[in-house]
Amino acid sequence: MLPRLICRSLLQRIPVRRKLRSLAYFTENIAARMRAATWQMERHQGTGTVLEIGCGRDLHTSLCAAVRFGKRVIAHDVERIAHIELINFTLQHLGSVLRIAHTDDLRKIGVEYVVADSISAIARFDGVVSTASFEHIPAWALENIFTVLCERVPSGGICTANIDYTDHWSYIEDVREDNFYYVGEALWRILNTGSMHQNRLRHPDVLAMAARHGFRSQDVELAHFPRAIEAAKLTPRFSRYGVEDLSISSAMIAWRRD
Repeated sequence: MLPRLICRSLLQRIPVRRKLRSLAYFTENIAARMRAATWQMERHQGTGTVLEIGCGRDLHTSLCAAVRFGKRVIAHDVERIAHIELINFTLQHLGSVLRIAHTDDLRKIGVEYVVADSISAIARFDGVVSTASFEHIPAWALENIFTVLCERVPSGGICTANIDYTDHWSYIEDVREDNFYYVGEALWRILNTGSMHQNRLRHPDVLAMAARHGFRSQDVELAHFPRAIEAAKLTPRFSRYGVEDLSISSAMIAWRRD
């Protein structure tokens, strides 16, 4: 399995344009994705303008915020990966009559799609959401994001995130969900490609980072790995964590700005 993972990783480094071959992940999981988006938005009752960090292909959290909750939304991403067919599918699922031909059409429901290297130039928001993005952002860049949020989110403002702490190789290869706990730094540099970067931050790391920038945890829902952590096989990077922290596979978090 390891040689196959390495080959896959090396192939991902070849600079070619890839088409999205399957939409099934987005369409078949729409109900679960909407439940997670709704969890976040229910904690933004007092938010006027929502910034979504890493809105992805279907913008489902941004669309949920606009259609179901009537929010003005800034949907941010670092690459233009929005997929018109998926967006229209999501709009239909939400019961909206809007169908778009271009992302600019989303302004009709109060969603502005913004592609930029960072959020530092975006000044008009008072709440933040993010779905399955924080785990893909390099740790230094995530620290910078919290620095900006500390400056821009007003006191009492809400930041929410849905974070997947699993090894994402487990979604496409036959490896454990906690596989990267047992992979050393040198090998991980080979496996951890830019196209599927995983920062391997654990739940306590994210909470501590948020706290350093004035965001206090207000509401958290956790899920756990289905199998016990093999403590004896942990690499040095993860041996400093408690088994309970390492057992967390995902989290939905709501922070309040001090």
